[in-house]
Amino acid sequence: MTPMPPEVPRTLAAYRQLLDKVQVAVYGTGVRITPLEALSLAQLPQGNILIRDARKHKFILGTAPYQTIRNLDAKGLIRRFDGPNFTRRASIELTRKGIELAEAIRKALGGEDVVRMEAAE
Repeated sequence: MTPMPPEVPRTLAAYRQLLDKVQVAVYGTGVRITPLEALSLAQLPQGNILIRDARKHKFILGTAPYQTIRNLDAKGLIRRFDGPNFTRRASIELTRKGIELAEAIRKALGGEDVVRMEAAE
């Protein structure tokens, strides 16, 4: 049997710690979202952004970005605007509730730059 490279358990442990911090930050708000949805929310910039740009810059995490967007929209954390060609020019924007939760998540993780750096790894 091939042994596990030593960096894998360390990476998994760091990932678990990251998810724990996110879950603690989200739990107190009463909003029920997954850790990946929370990290996606924390990475989104304020203001309107095209969905394709949010995906390109890896602001929306996970394998189903449109499902993440639907979930965040349904919970009132973002607002989705359909463009003239429906998805090609569709954009999203954080709501006041989304901005407040994103700030709480970033604060729990040590700031905005930390969130973007850790999510990229």
